Amino acid sequence: MNIDIMKLWVDRYFRTRAEGFLNPSSLLKMDSMTSHKDRTARARPNSSGANVAIIPGGLARQLHPLDIAINPSMTFSVRMEWDNWMGHGSKSFTPMGRTKKTSVNEVCSRFLPA
Repeated sequence: MNIDIMKLWVDRYFRTRAEGFLNPSSLLKMDSMTSHKDRTARARPNSSGANVAIIPGGLARQLHPLDIAINPSMTFSVRMEWDNWMGHGSKSFTPMGRTKKTSVNEVCSRFLPA
């Protein structure tokens, strides 16, 4: 993610979230990625009444409960589905013998259940 994408996300999603209109004071926690630490990117949520907190490197797992509770099990499920697909899934090849590009629909149908 770069600074322009960060600003776009704040304008398009963070400012327009449903509960943001009724409760303008909020806290946006971000890790210490370069685009998150940029002054202009941090000023955008501040202008809509949000407080911005930058989490120092190495502390994200302690301060983001979803990183501990949800992400590992989801990663495991996706990994299992990927291994199953690569080992047993149907593959089609180009005339040169390379694996054909998979359609977006097929990828979504494979990984949404995971």
